[in-house]
Amino acid sequence: MNNSLSKSRSRPATGPQRQWRRPVLEEHITKHSLVVASAISAVAAVTLGLIFVFLTIMSVWLVAAHGNETTTQIMQTAGIAWLGAHISPVTISGVTLGLLPWGFFIIPAVMIWKCTHWALKSSQPESSKDYWRTALLFSVIYAALCAGVATLSSTDGLSAEILASAIRGGLLALVISCACVATYAPTGSLLTDNFPPFMVTGIRVGTAAVAIMLGVGALITTISIGLHWNEMKSVLSIMAPGSVSGFFMILMCIGYLPTASVWAMSYVAGPGIWLGASGLVSVNSAEPGALPAFPLLSILPSDIPVWAPYLIAIPIALGLFIFIALPREHWEPDGQGWLAQMKNIVRIGELGSLAATLGVLGLGTWGLTTISSGSLGNQLLKNIGPNPIDVSVSVVTICGLSALTALLLPRFILTLVRMWTSRTRAGEVSQESAN
Repeated sequence: MNNSLSKSRSRPATGPQRQWRRPVLEEHITKHSLVVASAISAVAAVTLGLIFVFLTIMSVWLVAAHGNETTTQIMQTAGIAWLGAHISPVTISGVTLGLLPWGFFIIPAVMIWKCTHWALKSSQPESSKDYWRTALLFSVIYAALCAGVATLSSTDGLSAEILASAIRGGLLALVISCACVATYAPTGSLLTDNFPPFMVTGIRVGTAAVAIMLGVGALITTISIGLHWNEMKSVLSIMAPGSVSGFFMILMCIGYLPTASVWAMSYVAGPGIWLGASGLVSVNSAEPGALPAFPLLSILPSDIPVWAPYLIAIPIALGLFIFIALPREHWEPDGQGWLAQMKNIVRIGELGSLAATLGVLGLGTWGLTTISSGSLGNQLLKNIGPNPIDVSVSVVTICGLSALTALLLPRFILTLVRMWTSRTRAGEVSQESAN
């Protein structure tokens, strides 16, 4: 009997017992693999980014004139430069630099994108929560690693804030990993099933509107560079007379090109760009003030062009694009009575999609202007760049009013025409009945 009892205990579970245990075990393995995959991918992204920046710094140190720097000092410099690529403020000899060339963030962005793909392939999430959990875990671990790099790389003459490095690095990792999850092939509609349709539409159209606005800024920057090419060459020859120093100065200008594009976007939106404590360049003001010698700063307008007031047509056109891109319900003038006909003009679903689009547009504009403003020194150069809140409010207001006008004004006019026609017909009928 004891043998039969031992045999029954050693048998694998069957029936309902086996069906209950197996999903629990699989769920535990999936959650564990998500954590492990996120941790490995985050460590890989940080390591690859640091190696790339270290090799670049080492090549610059070997080519340019250098002193008695040790390998440890070069590694610490590479760590600070890598954090600077995350648009994290850097302090050099007591001077905090917050306006960094965020064009170089392509280096950590590529590493984050590739490593997030690896984490998704290795963990194989099965639900939308697992996908977003992978992105969140990756971002948290990445932020902790950025804080560790800031701690180990900071010295008396060159340092980065630990908290700011963790926040900037974590946010950058979160944005890129979420974008990677949203475009990951196996997800399909799995990630958007839990969102309302108006929100999905707003995210798509709002993202496209932010990209168009940034593209317009890049086009204006390109035209301005062509018009001020000789001035830029003169400043470049004074600042970097040698070939090697000139090459790295050009490389620095390339890194600042996205910043210049956002400045052009802010100029078009109306609020313009603040240049220190007293300088302001906008469609209504041209007072650059005292600026450091840098080639890209030569493209700033020194006077108010005659065509500057007409630049408001660009955000208005963007609002019309939003109106065309948003899906609209079938509409025709209907209703009995004045109040019912006026209520028929407004559709809640259309207003929800427009509100979601403007929310994404405002958030994207605020993010771009935030990373494109900061300090280049102390005193007069402590605040340079656009004001994020002013630019976001201006863009959302102009685009929202133009899109809302294009949506409601034709319906309002057609409703008034119908009301007038109905009133005329009613008057004719009453006159005929009186006769």
